[in-house]
Amino acid sequence: MYLHQPSERHYTLRPPGGFQRASIFIFALFGAFVAGLQIGLFLIRGEPYCPNEGCRTVDDLTAISQNTFNFIGVLYFLFIALLSFRWAKNPLPNALLRLFLLSGLAAEGVLLGYQAFYAGEYCAYCLLILFLIVCMNIFAGLQQTLAGVVILGTILTLFSLLTWTPHPSGQMPLTLENGTFAVRTCNAPNRRAYLVFSKDCPHCHTVLDALEQCTSCEIHFNPIERIPPDFLPGLTPTLAYHPEINVSALRILGIDTVPVLVVENPDGFSFIMGDREILSFITTVCSSEAPAGLDFPDPLLGGNSCGFDRPCK
Repeated sequence: MYLHQPSERHYTLRPPGGFQRASIFIFALFGAFVAGLQIGLFLIRGEPYCPNEGCRTVDDLTAISQNTFNFIGVLYFLFIALLSFRWAKNPLPNALLRLFLLSGLAAEGVLLGYQAFYAGEYCAYCLLILFLIVCMNIFAGLQQTLAGVVILGTILTLFSLLTWTPHPSGQMPLTLENGTFAVRTCNAPNRRAYLVFSKDCPHCHTVLDALEQCTSCEIHFNPIERIPPDFLPGLTPTLAYHPEINVSALRILGIDTVPVLVVENPDGFSFIMGDREILSFITTVCSSEAPAGLDFPDPLLGGNSCGFDRPCK
């Protein structure tokens, strides 16, 4: 009597086939090209290309610059292309290829969860990179795809279960200094004021034009969105400013329009809204002939203004 001994089966991850490796190679080269193009645009014009405002918002909330992310991305995609082009049929490079594809998917999953559950806005460029990495994992085979689904699903589930606060202390630091893009100051200013404005608001531009020359006030320019480094000629921009702070500070006060001039007084702050009232303040208080102790009424309304989230003519 012969007993049939069941043979042992060894399940191994087979290396991707020729078409799969070629597809991974093409997607990796395209990813390296896109990330490198962003670096080139940053070197030429001072900022990378942002398809939507979500890119700028996400960039403001990260500890390192977007250009650093792009440099890491170039190295990552080139390494994937190298593994898929020459060494993917060997056991060790094949394992490294799969490992780096999953690690890239995990990293993009964290960024996606960060955008969805914390920033509240989506970066179109980040979503493009996520799409490329997802496609490369799919081309690596069914087992790789299933592993990627588990990793991405786990990360997004954990993000959805966390309670997020805008700042480690539990509150966003609502200091207008942190939202200042640039400062125009002359000798011995008698007053400090923060102009909260939008680059697309024509009434804001009326005020900005009036502040092109020196006045007796120290003017801090606080935009509600990211603006180009050369937006205010003659001023040195601050790279680490946070426009969302300016929006939050006004909304706490129930203000959803710009321009707003926040004037620092010995006993607190005055909020002057609308282009006509702000121009009146500049002419009355910030002229070179104005005395240092001159008071100005604190109007809440006046002049023309633009809303945060609606078109303005």
